[in-house]
Amino acid sequence: MSDRRGIVASVETIVDRAERFAVHAHGDQRYGDRPYRDHLAEVVAVLRRFGVDDPELLAAGWLHDVLEDTAATRAQLQERFGRRVTEAVWALTDGPGDDRAARKRVSYARIARSADAAVVKLADRIANCEAPKGMLDVYRAEHPAFLAAVRAGGGREDMIAHLRRLLLPASDGGRRPPP
Repeated sequence: MSDRRGIVASVETIVDRAERFAVHAHGDQRYGDRPYRDHLAEVVAVLRRFGVDDPELLAAGWLHDVLEDTAATRAQLQERFGRRVTEAVWALTDGPGDDRAARKRVSYARIARSADAAVVKLADRIANCEAPKGMLDVYRAEHPAFLAAVRAGGGREDMIAHLRRLLLPASDGGRRPPP
């Protein structure tokens, strides 16, 4: 867009704002041996690869870990990104618990009630499984509960099918995907 003098004006989208907010909030955090930004960008790239172009879902992709892993608050997200993005990010945030299974039970219950969260969580899990040092064994063990949550939430079958292929144990030779 340009004004009468021909100067190009920049329009910052909700996706741009979410990226900037998330990168700032995560600061110097690392995702394995890489900057946290890389993981967030991979989640958004997976969403785009599966044809997601909804700006609020893409924003939630950038923001999906900020409530869990940074000092950012729901109130800050609500003020900057609105209710829909905030609720999706909240649904993706692990709850309290003594171990991973307990924390996931809380977030899976929320995801089961949110189509937005189900799609973003699928993109997150796909990005994690495609990463060089993924947690495939953990994700395989969690898959039945994860699958129930994302399906109940309205997760996309094309994304679920891709995730199932990623979770195939190498020793299965592609014969038996997880449920």
